[in-house]
Amino acid sequence: MNNEFNNTLETWAGAKRLNLALVFTDIVASTSIGQKRGDNQWVQELALHFRRGRELASTYDCYVVKVIGDAFFVAFRNSTDAVDFAIEFSKDTGVDFIGIRIGIHSGQVQIMENDIYGLNVNKTARIQSSIEKEGISVSDSIKEDFIKNYGSSAPLKFILSNVEIKNFRNSKIWKAISQELKRSHLKTNKKRGEILGNIEKKPINSQSNYNTQNTTQSSLAPNPQLSPESIFKSKLFNPLGTNGLANIVPHLKPSDK
Repeated sequence: MNNEFNNTLETWAGAKRLNLALVFTDIVASTSIGQKRGDNQWVQELALHFRRGRELASTYDCYVVKVIGDAFFVAFRNSTDAVDFAIEFSKDTGVDFIGIRIGIHSGQVQIMENDIYGLNVNKTARIQSSIEKEGISVSDSIKEDFIKNYGSSAPLKFILSNVEIKNFRNSKIWKAISQELKRSHLKTNKKRGEILGNIEKKPINSQSNYNTQNTTQSSLAPNPQLSPESIFKSKLFNPLGTNGLANIVPHLKPSDK
């Protein structure tokens, strides 16, 4: 269960230094969409998106570390929950034209002042920023744990990505794919194209063929009745996280393509 509003991050984690699975999300073309929608409408739609993320997170044993700009940072106790959350959030972002990039990595981190620090945080952010359009990319450690847990019944396949993560050379990054995710992403891509006035024709994540041989087997719609006041009074929407400006840190620099 997500305890961000009842406990500090350190209380949830139970230690100042430990291994966690980290998830970073980022909205595709957020600035372009914001310019088209205008601040009043776009802020309400962002609120719906983050509300969906928080509601979904509440069904897992995880902690929403921060929301900053159009990015969502969540910590999980295990890799499988992190990937399962990413799949569900990617398929339903809360707004039909919002598509997200999701980067997932696991490793040792340090907790200080209700935030998470360490090279593994940086690596997770870099994995997320390497994604071109809608998609989920994971590190070796996440992929291996996910496959071990699901075995042959895994709902995903993983394709080795050819991207190189800055300052983390020789790190293998895997694209998580499935037919269900592909259909969902194409639908979102089309909706976003209608908003921006240019239906994107480029295959999402360049994954035009989901039957590639180079794979490893693993497996709130917007509510027009919501007013800006009701959204911002709700604890489901907190654009600066639980500690306000204290949560804005240099290690997270959401990209905006």
